[in-house]
Amino acid sequence: MKEKAKKKLTVKGLLKVLLVVLLILVIISLIIFFGGKSNKKDNTLIKGDSGTKSLVVYFSQADVVDLDKTDAVSSASMRTDNSGNIYGNTEYVARLFQQATGANLYSIQTSRLYYESYPLTAYRAFWEEKFNTRPKLTGLPDDLDKYDTIYVGFPVWWFNAPMPIGSFFEGYDVSGKTIVPFCTNQGSGVDSGYDLLTKECDGAAVAEGFNGNDTDLNEVTNWLKGQGYITEE
Repeated sequence: MKEKAKKKLTVKGLLKVLLVVLLILVIISLIIFFGGKSNKKDNTLIKGDSGTKSLVVYFSQADVVDLDKTDAVSSASMRTDNSGNIYGNTEYVARLFQQATGANLYSIQTSRLYYESYPLTAYRAFWEEKFNTRPKLTGLPDDLDKYDTIYVGFPVWWFNAPMPIGSFFEGYDVSGKTIVPFCTNQGSGVDSGYDLLTKECDGAAVAEGFNGNDTDLNEVTNWLKGQGYITEE
């Protein structure tokens, strides 16, 4: 009898320990999910050519973490242009698209920064994707009415476009516009974000996308010409 009671007590004790561990994990997860410093960075629209009817919008991890870009130049997620300016991978490609098209440029930024630590950012992004959440943004352009073509850049997070891309488009009617995705990734292609864009950009034509890993202005320009978005000079 004593051995049986001792066994029950042991099982009960293990269950308590497991519950405590589970509770701790839940608390840590909530802190990571709802944490992050307030974003005080500037995301003003950068003007392109006068009278342009195109817009390049992008979401780049480097723009939404508390990170000194000069200390991160050796990171795989950072690129340096010919003038020595340091950009996140996706921002770098977005600026190539702006340079090639003359479009306006806008950085999608969340009101809460993600984490400098990649695992913490990945953990938060995982739950955002699983719950299909829409993180709050710091601001939005007044409207998208004057644009016919919107180029949308993003890194692939958890085999999908990051949820802030959904946050950006949920407040706009983009019916009749052309949405052109481009991405940076470590294996998954631009098609990873196709379903999210199709859902959020209801009524728009979501076109074939561009994979922007290790790309340059010449490659971007040639691709845009081949797709008919810019004309031969």
